[in-house]
Amino acid sequence: MKDIKIDITKTFDARPLYNGKSLPQYGEAELFIGDMECSKIISGMSIFLLNIVNQSTNERFISELCFISPPEQANIYSFDSIFDSVLNAFKDLYGTPPTARNIEFLKKILQVHHVKDMSIESVVEVAKKAREKSVILLPLCCKYKSSHTTKTNRGKRLLSGSYESNWVNNLVELSEGLIYEAKKNKNFIVLTDRELPPIQAENQEKIVTVDGLYPVWMGDYSKGEMGASDLQPKIMKWSALCLQGKVEKALFELENSDLNSSIIKQIKIQLLHKGDRLGQASDIIREMSDRNSIVSPEASINYSRIALQAGERELAARLIDGQINKLFTQQELELVLLVSTDLKRYDFAKEAYHRLQGLFETSAVLKENKCLRLLELVSDENPEDLNSRIFGFDEVELLTIRTTDLVEESNELIQTSQNQEKFSLIYITNAIKAAKSKDYMASLKLSIKVNSSSLYKLHSVYKIIYCLEQLILLGFDISKNEKLIKVTLNEIIEYVAVNPDLTHLRTKLFSLVSIANFGKYGLPALASLALKLASRGLRINKVRNAEKESVSNEQVTDFIRKVFDWLDKESVIELGVSSLPERLIPEDVDGHLVSLKNLLNYGVQDGREDLDITEQLAYVISLLAPHADKLIAEDLFALKLLANHFWSQNNPQLARNLAEQIIDVSLNDATRKLIAWSCYSDIYLRQAKPLDALIACCCCFSIDEAIEPKHAFEIIFLLAKITRDLHLSDISLQITANASQLVDNYDIGIQAGLRLQNLNAGIKLLEITSWKSQEASSLIDELTSLSKQVIEKGEEILPTAILLYQAVEKAKHDGLKLQKDTIEVLKEISNRLPISTLEKIRVMSSLTPEIHDIFSLNDSIQIGDFSQDRPEDLKMVKLLARRNLSHDSSNYDKKDLFNLLELLSDSATNSKAPQNESDRYELFDYATSLSSQGFTVLQIALNQNGDLRGTIIKNGIFESLVETKAFKENLLTWQKSYPHKYGDIREQEGNNVFYETMSELEISIPNTERLIVCAEPNLQQIPLNILQINRDFLGQKTSCCYVPSISWLKQLTERNKVKRNKRSAWISISQDSLGTLEIAHSRLTPVFEEYQFEVSTESKIPFHCSNSQLAVITAHGGIASDNGYFKKIADEQEFYFSPATLASSIKNCGVIVLFVCSGGKLDQSPYSETTFGLPKLLLENSCETVIASPWPLDSFFIHRWLEAFINEWDSGSCALDACFYANKTIMEENSYFAGRGLAMTLFGNPLITK
Repeated sequence: MKDIKIDITKTFDARPLYNGKSLPQYGEAELFIGDMECSKIISGMSIFLLNIVNQSTNERFISELCFISPPEQANIYSFDSIFDSVLNAFKDLYGTPPTARNIEFLKKILQVHHVKDMSIESVVEVAKKAREKSVILLPLCCKYKSSHTTKTNRGKRLLSGSYESNWVNNLVELSEGLIYEAKKNKNFIVLTDRELPPIQAENQEKIVTVDGLYPVWMGDYSKGEMGASDLQPKIMKWSALCLQGKVEKALFELENSDLNSSIIKQIKIQLLHKGDRLGQASDIIREMSDRNSIVSPEASINYSRIALQAGERELAARLIDGQINKLFTQQELELVLLVSTDLKRYDFAKEAYHRLQGLFETSAVLKENKCLRLLELVSDENPEDLNSRIFGFDEVELLTIRTTDLVEESNELIQTSQNQEKFSLIYITNAIKAAKSKDYMASLKLSIKVNSSSLYKLHSVYKIIYCLEQLILLGFDISKNEKLIKVTLNEIIEYVAVNPDLTHLRTKLFSLVSIANFGKYGLPALASLALKLASRGLRINKVRNAEKESVSNEQVTDFIRKVFDWLDKESVIELGVSSLPERLIPEDVDGHLVSLKNLLNYGVQDGREDLDITEQLAYVISLLAPHADKLIAEDLFALKLLANHFWSQNNPQLARNLAEQIIDVSLNDATRKLIAWSCYSDIYLRQAKPLDALIACCCCFSIDEAIEPKHAFEIIFLLAKITRDLHLSDISLQITANASQLVDNYDIGIQAGLRLQNLNAGIKLLEITSWKSQEASSLIDELTSLSKQVIEKGEEILPTAILLYQAVEKAKHDGLKLQKDTIEVLKEISNRLPISTLEKIRVMSSLTPEIHDIFSLNDSIQIGDFSQDRPEDLKMVKLLARRNLSHDSSNYDKKDLFNLLELLSDSATNSKAPQNESDRYELFDYATSLSSQGFTVLQIALNQNGDLRGTIIKNGIFESLVETKAFKENLLTWQKSYPHKYGDIREQEGNNVFYETMSELEISIPNTERLIVCAEPNLQQIPLNILQINRDFLGQKTSCCYVPSISWLKQLTERNKVKRNKRSAWISISQDSLGTLEIAHSRLTPVFEEYQFEVSTESKIPFHCSNSQLAVITAHGGIASDNGYFKKIADEQEFYFSPATLASSIKNCGVIVLFVCSGGKLDQSPYSETTFGLPKLLLENSCETVIASPWPLDSFFIHRWLEAFINEWDSGSCALDACFYANKTIMEENSYFAGRGLAMTLFGNPLITK
């Protein structure tokens, strides 16, 4: 590749290029890449070539200028503009204007041909028709691509340099095609583009090795060279570091590189973007924009996207302004169209739309953008700038926009079109209009009718979710509408199944079936759907590939050595992006994969192999798998095996990360998607997450793709395990029978049969009630025999070993004597498993676990990054802690008992329980210190038998709580009616019902002024204020509160105090009626005015309450009729929303007071050991303290309560004391009626002050 530095302001003079060298020949191509206008190069080359004359024949080298231009509608090059450029070149190169004869000659030989689209095929088709001895002039040569190219969207996983590889590959294909035609027609070719030269050596090599192509790099005198030949590997490394969260490390290396400052800034922006440091990236972009130092229109458009994501809308618009007509690539034009639409700059969007349509009329983004704008227009109540937003629409689309009523399917325009997509358009736009009029059932049914292949399907799926959420908020009974629920869930899951990369949609689906929406019916509804889908069966591929033989040990060893050497030199390997060099790819890929998988299986089963080696083996399989012939999913299975290995090594977060990566690398093939979902389901099932596992399993059954019998077995086996874990034993056994039939029909293998036997044995283990029975003895014999078979066949022993150990422990506990065979098998298992694994099995199987074993297991777990995952990560720890609490507590060390109870507190918070001895001592000392400051600390939890256990730390002295037997049984009886029914009690009825109902929930609480209670999730639903001490209510004499955990409180109180000054309030009222909220507003207004609250009375989400010192929310609250869970916040009119919506809109508050009926009600999740309810949601969103009532409130007293609270709060008291003072005030003013005076309960940080 020649490097030529030129003055880019002048016409290109080609004479120095050929000085002393051979002149151009037919069938050759000159390629000019660099920072110079294409027209200046082409016109200069044209004049130069026209002056080459054959001395013997006196004929010109060329007889025609064949200029190939982008599509005419793009309006980029016209005959006049090209002709003017040629005339200017004549003048520049000869120093004199062309004569009239020259002009006539040039006009005669110049031919401009517009391609039909920006495809390589279109260019070659024009070149075929060129006259003999023509010069083919092609500007923007790097912007054309093959019509067969498929676009892979990896989101932020885009590898730096992939853009370069794409245009180089397309350029090579284009130039080879043109050269082939040029040789036949005796033509010469000039290709130009303003791209930067390729950085990657392999891309440079691709260009220079094209026969007949002579590349030239055009440079600017003023620009320094980008000299680092190893820049690309560095960018790859830095990008991967940022994706892994190691942004600072990547930036440090970049800043200390030898690159010039301009290049560093450009790379830094991209790295910050990949690392989600959008604000910092936007700051650099703004600085570059202010200095006019952004290097290209393409860069400006890419930066506009980052600015928009950072919330810098004005900057994003500025970066787009004036750049659209300089863009020629499909990628950038699609991007600017999307960004412009998001900015609601429809002037930009219209320009981008028409330019994209002119250059790349087949772009899918054109339809997607039109669809988006259309649905926005239909959704808007009164769309602004209507005329500026209507472009690209046909008659039917305009009809849906301009008609406010529902459009009938019988409409003449619709019927005339006979287009299924038009019917889908009518369904979705009618669904939007129905939802706007709050007819959610009609909207739901219309959304379901949208065709599955329609462009509008994604929008219809979101609309289905929205309508179902709204119906639930309005009291829709899920349990009585099973058929509709199945249909709607099926619609959503079918779409998610084939679009697993839509993570936001997946999140919405999980949220929809969560407790907040579906209550306890989420899992049953999904299980019912899964069984229905399973009844249809999976399509089996009857043509089975012969089992591939492994390669020799020498071959695989040599391959591993070479690949490991390469891995040692690579800084970062990123799944789905990194690839093996061609020199390392063996001839028999499938055979190597079989050998590698065998090694990986052995390493995972043995458990003694170094984790790094196991991980590297899985990654090597993933890198080699794309080159396989018959084996289509070995990488997915390898990553699943590695994920489950991570889980067994107590690192569930890494396992979940791999589950996402499995989805990520499966997107381009339907069969791989199906298998990926089964892997995902398996990983989550092992982590005790049946909801996630069940959704993934449903996705497997929703993909209509033929698969091999062994893959079908895995999916059916998964469903059997899920139903087993949901204690649906009969259903699980039936599914197991179906799986067994599949094994027999297709001869899947011995391993499958052994796994089914293990599953059946596990079901029997769950159902045995007496371990002295013959049934128990038979099961142990069965497990002993099964273990022998597994050992003999060399299969994985761990699953069977776990069952056998559990059965043996239970049998020994009940006095059952073990047979000799069982004892021998246990010895054999102990010889085959690592000591660490055996120790873990022993602890997990123990019915009387030692406290140090529980702490050891807890300390070994790498707890998840996200709070909602932690209860499942610690499920076994909590189970063992309950078993331990069933023992006599007299021998407990006080610090150990304290920390054991801490393990049972709500772990789904932004803090973690201690995971080493030093931190456990520190936490105990913190609690002791609190008690010495006048805050008694009470811990309570239930043991395995449902008895109440606890500890008290008062005035620095630790005591065990007196045990309350059968507490759980009494709690279950109480919660059938309470606390909600406490709201029905009137003041004149007195407190008898409170006394009578709470007397069954006896907790030995000491007399104390202040009490901080850390209760396990199941106990947090008990109203603290009305617990009884000697027939007095606790809240009458003691200021008390709940904290999620002592660890949570410690972390919160030890950080720097957040300064907040604002006070805010929200109460939605009507000016036309006088309801409860209007009366409450009239009473609260003097308090709001006196204490300078920022008050909103609009029917809008109260975003303004964020970052408040004190926020007051006043509204109606509603609980679900079928399960009693708090589900809705509403005003007197028709405005309502979910607790999750409120919590996500109010962030970083000091104290939030909820005058909302039942707003303080907490419940335990039926699926995991955590609470859910509005206080919990608010605490998770950086709010420190929530004060609310667990039962319906009487609005008569709330203004007095608030006034008393603020008076005490402003005097310097902590929130706990201020809440107690306000409650005491109401008690005294309302005949000591607990329904009013003890309603408001504090959750969260009791120590917070003004």
